[in-house]
Amino acid sequence: MKKVLFLLVLMTLVVSCAVQSPFKGGEQYFQALGEEGEIVITADVDRVLSSPFASLLESVDDSILDRAERLSISLSPADDGSWDMAGGAEGNYPRSLVSSALD
Repeated sequence: MKKVLFLLVLMTLVVSCAVQSPFKGGEQYFQALGEEGEIVITADVDRVLSSPFASLLESVDDSILDRAERLSISLSPADDGSWDMAGGAEGNYPRSLVSSALD
């Protein structure tokens, strides 16, 4: 009985941790950002950190940068002449960390 219960718990954990990309056909995550007329900027984190532009990431939390592979932002013009910004980090983030950050 204990073996069956153990296997059931183990299978539940393995299946619940599977993450699949919502994008099909080789699309990248940054392609979900932006609409026509907007600017989308995406960068490899390691390359930015080893470049003269590293200071641009000083305000980003280290816990995000340690796991990030790519950062992307979308800039869209606002009615008042300024820019609205949205973005995301792509990398190796555990489900529990993302869930707790969204709470």
